[in-house]
Amino acid sequence: MLALLLSSVCFVCFFLCFAYELHKLRIKPKTYVCIAMLLALPAWDIHSIVFAFEIHFIIFYEIAKLFTIWWKGGKTRVLAIGALSLLLAGAWVGYGFYNMKHIVRREYVIQSEKQLNHNYTIAVLSDLHYPTTMNKQELAELVQQIHREQADIVLLCGDIVDEYTSMKKREEVFSLLEGLCTKSDVFYVFGNHDTGQYSFQNAISKEELRSLIEAHHIRVLEDEVACVDDKLCLVGRDDYRMHNRKSVATLLSMMPDNCYKLVVDHQPRELEKSAELKVDLHISGHTHAGQLFPLYYIFECFHLNELNYGKETIAQMEAINTSGAGGWGFAIRSDHHSEYVILKLQSTSASNR
Repeated sequence: MLALLLSSVCFVCFFLCFAYELHKLRIKPKTYVCIAMLLALPAWDIHSIVFAFEIHFIIFYEIAKLFTIWWKGGKTRVLAIGALSLLLAGAWVGYGFYNMKHIVRREYVIQSEKQLNHNYTIAVLSDLHYPTTMNKQELAELVQQIHREQADIVLLCGDIVDEYTSMKKREEVFSLLEGLCTKSDVFYVFGNHDTGQYSFQNAISKEELRSLIEAHHIRVLEDEVACVDDKLCLVGRDDYRMHNRKSVATLLSMMPDNCYKLVVDHQPRELEKSAELKVDLHISGHTHAGQLFPLYYIFECFHLNELNYGKETIAQMEAINTSGAGGWGFAIRSDHHSEYVILKLQSTSASNR
């Protein structure tokens, strides 16, 4: 449903934009209308590189028009701006494709005054949106890369699959991620896209998806608490769109008072509340750090998310938001990088020295 709505809106916008500019070339109305319709067709496949290219072409074209408003060249101006926009869009999309595919390792060291049984390595993987941005071989290589980290815990922070993931591809991705279970405790929280709720074709119930995930030895935390040991406990929250989800306070009440409290939530929500309740670490994804320039800066300017990317300290709590290892829609990332996160959780307590 969401994809159909977006495609419809984009098709109309593309058509009007191209038709308006083509009529300036003084060609017959029937001709420029047909050409405009052909150029707008990629809007019906918002997963395609051509669609991403056309979005960037239009953006660069409109910006170039603003900077050349003094130029009265008519047809010559349209062709010159068009040629420049083609070059810029091609370069930008090429960079975005490379940036999406080039997944970097991001490490944070988290120190706590609380006593821990030992230091922990925690791997965080979020927002794959498989298979939009990677194929089976690329995912297998990523799993091996994370496997070599020898993490004690792996957190899958939602939107690993989405409305474009077929049942076959769901089975494929979780079969590969199961490889992480040989050395690590692997936990999963649902995101807003996992069940394919925005799709007519690939929707799946949470119960079915949970059964599939857990069949591959990955533990789903759906407003649940999991204690790794007597010193470290996790809260896995249901996605924020589920308005009847349990409160942070209710979930924390299920933990020992003096343990290290780690909250995993797909969306960076209720951070201040979590900090007030003495959560030690909050981990999230969802934002993609904007994915397409300049969305990250728009999100920051208008405070559209509580944390758009990176690490922030709120009272005693550390909050970390990852940009994710993939992206929604198409394999283009022109804002920030794709990543998986490694957390080194260390105790500064005298009893741990």
